This record gives sequence, C-alpha cells and structure tokens, in this order.
Amino acid sequence: MSNLLLDAHKVLGANSYSEFGTMAGTSKRTVQRWFSGQAAPAAHNYQALARLVHAKSPALAADLAAAGRTTLQALGIVDAAPAAAPPAPPPPPPSDLVVDSLVCAAAEAVELMPAAVRPALLAAFTRARLLGLTVEAVEAGLRARSVRA
Repeated sequence: MSNLLLDAHKVLGANSYSEFGTMAGTSKRTVQRWFSGQAAPAAHNYQALARLVHAKSPALAADLAAAGRTTLQALGIVDAAPAAAPPAPPPPPPSDLVVDSLVCAAAEAVELMPAAVRPALLAAFTRARLLGLTVEAVEAGLRARSVRA
C-alpha cells in the first residue's frame, strides 16, 4: 500500500475506511482493497484527496496530485506560478561607438571621410545643446530645410 494513502488518511483524520472512501470518492470496499494492496487508487481518487489534504499539508497534496498525473495548479488548488520575468535588455553600446556610428552616417551622406565630418558635427551638436534644442527638434529643422531646397 502507498505511503501517500496512509499519510492522507492520517492528515484527514478519517475514522474508518468508509469515511476515507467517501472523501476519496469511492467505496469502503475499494479503500479496503487499497490498504490490503489488492488495488490502487485511480487518478481521480488521488486528485480528490489532494484537494482535501491541501489546507493541512500542501506538500502531501502536491505528491497526491502527481500520483494522480496532474499538478495542484491544474487542479485549481493553487494559482499558476507567475511567468518568469523577461530577460533584461542588453546594455546599450558604449557611447563612443554610438557617436562613431553617427559620424559615419553623416560622412557617408556627404561622401567624405569621418575625420572631415567630425568637427562640423561637434560644432552643430554643441550649438544645439547651448540653444536647448532636442535631437528631434534639430532633425525636424534639418528636414524642413532640405525639403525647401
């Protein structure tokens, strides 16, 4: 006979095979066969016992649910485990690499070497910062001017 059944019988405080059978959703005779080793509980019997035992012994309830080929979550006894947090986004690339990317984009646009474009970009970004302009405002101003030209 299963230790799970003995433990469930003890935790539930059943006074008789008949009482335990009612709790497990079966008859007194079937419970007698379980305890004598002539039969084994069906999955739904283990599941019924898991529901009854959970308040007093969550660990035993989990074992009973497993014996019934399910989980406490699937039985609706406990909430499903929270979803794992999504992984943290990768750190941004170092700012000097980002700036080099901007310089290269500008150099390619005017077909010059990056070293020739860097001083002009530095002057433009310095002026934008001193004027309190955002990158979006500079972009909008540049776009408007290039449309007019």
